Amino acid sequence: MREFMEGRRDAAFLLGGGLLLFVAWVSATVIGKIVGMAISDPVQWGLDFVFTAVFLTLLVGMWKGKSDLLPWAVAAIVAVGAARLLPGSWYILLGGLAGSVVGAIKIGGEKNVE
Repeated sequence: MREFMEGRRDAAFLLGGGLLLFVAWVSATVIGKIVGMAISDPVQWGLDFVFTAVFLTLLVGMWKGKSDLLPWAVAAIVAVGAARLLPGSWYILLGGLAGSVVGAIKIGGEKNVE
């Protein structure tokens, strides 16, 4: 990261970073699959809440201040509404798109003010 911040970004940096990310992702996926198969009832261990806990932890890490409230609220409202109205997992995509569009419009509006 220091090399990246100092502006020394080249093809070797990109390739090395990409390969490292790939190996870490595939390794974690394989370990997760193996461990997941060994757990017969995730609810028994309280693991049904893990996805929610990880998601909330990621949100806390991404929080930049009050300016994040509007896109996040729109994403949540659209996702909850879509989950109630549509079958399947469309609520995830629609909530993410709605929040992204509001965030992009908000950022575009801030740049025009300056």
